[in-house]
Amino acid sequence: MIELVGTCIRCNKNVYCTDGFLNGITLGGGRILCFSCKENDPLIDILEKNDKK
Repeated sequence: MIELVGTCIRCNKNVYCTDGFLNGITLGGGRILCFSCKENDPLIDILEKNDKK
């Protein structure tokens, strides 16, 4: 099953949940980042750490 979950906050591409797995990461506050943007943005690790605090 493929279900649209939202759009990437960087590139505005659709992010889907495929068979229960999100094809991206959540950053909190309903924000989603696709895997392509995460791989190309080393600063995203900082955002993830700040959201966990």
